[in-house]
Amino acid sequence: MAGVFLWGCGSTAASGGRPSEAGTDAYSSSGGTAPEDAASDGSPGMTAPDDGSAGADVSTGALSDGAADARTSDAPVADAALRTNDCFPAPGACGFPDPNYGTVGLPATATLTPSGSLTIGTAGMLVQNLDVTGTITVSASNVTIQNVRLTVDSKGSGVAGISIENGAAGTLIEDTTIVGGGVTDSPESAIFNHYSEPLTLTRVYLYDFADPLEGPATITDSYINANGTYGTGSNVAHIEDVYVSDGTVSVNHSVLFNPSGQTATVFMDTSGSTSTIPGDDHLVITNSLLAGGGWTLYPSAKSTSVGTGTMNISNDRFARCLTTPMFDGSGTTCAGGADTHGYFPNSGYYGVAADLYCPPTSGQMWSGNVWDDDGSTLACP
Repeated sequence: MAGVFLWGCGSTAASGGRPSEAGTDAYSSSGGTAPEDAASDGSPGMTAPDDGSAGADVSTGALSDGAADARTSDAPVADAALRTNDCFPAPGACGFPDPNYGTVGLPATATLTPSGSLTIGTAGMLVQNLDVTGTITVSASNVTIQNVRLTVDSKGSGVAGISIENGAAGTLIEDTTIVGGGVTDSPESAIFNHYSEPLTLTRVYLYDFADPLEGPATITDSYINANGTYGTGSNVAHIEDVYVSDGTVSVNHSVLFNPSGQTATVFMDTSGSTSTIPGDDHLVITNSLLAGGGWTLYPSAKSTSVGTGTMNISNDRFARCLTTPMFDGSGTTCAGGADTHGYFPNSGYYGVAADLYCPPTSGQMWSGNVWDDDGSTLACP
């Protein structure tokens, strides 16, 4: 089991040495807890494994394997011939997951039961079809959270919607929407995975958080928007879609947006930003749409050399605004601000990526990446 990270998350004042960026300031209570073996009392939406088989789906109305295909809503439907460029204003038109197209998060057909905060302490539990206000704590292995809307009603640093506890390996979260309480006074994260447990997110929609995901994960067909913040001045939140230290993140066919001009979409560092050592992070982002942040990607912050770190950034689209670029003495914006093509003229406020090792450095791949607006090649910066 991986050790506990020295997490450098939260506000800048408590960031444990995470790099600050010029211009950061310029962009800038839950219900009752169910018993750990909640399923044993017949709680709606929670099903314990049958015959000891982890994750057995024995509940009424459980999703079939084709649940994602059964989504119906009033959302627009992409043309049969998908758009090939300029995906930023409508990712769904290009086949990317998009809440406006009903292709990510809670399915429109879901029927939900209201719930307060939950603690899931039974291995193999299926938690589904719930409208939760508060938080969910996962303290057992092989828990599946499916068809859930979670509204996090607490705010600020240290608050997370779902907390994966030490030893709770194999959590799967799918077809789920997790929302913070607002963009200007948001919770810190949708998900804490501070113990580096195996975690999979599939068709998950996270928004209204400063730092939606903290910890390693495998992310597929998901939409993450780091559009929240909290605090002011030197205590303003660090903002990134995903933060990991000394770990592995794998993202495929997903959307990562950060409309702020600070930090990144994915920020990875060493030793929780408490020291500088050779790189040891592993980042894969493929077939995805990215935009915003200070630098859109920070694959290996604080590292002194490539070390054992690996990177595969392939077949991704980076969005940029197209009006006149304006250098403000720190970073670059577009005249009039963000437009329908992107947030900043270089994808991020400062640029595409920092603290990375480009090919031909061993273990590093940068291939097939393009600017979203016109499909032109984007070389490793």
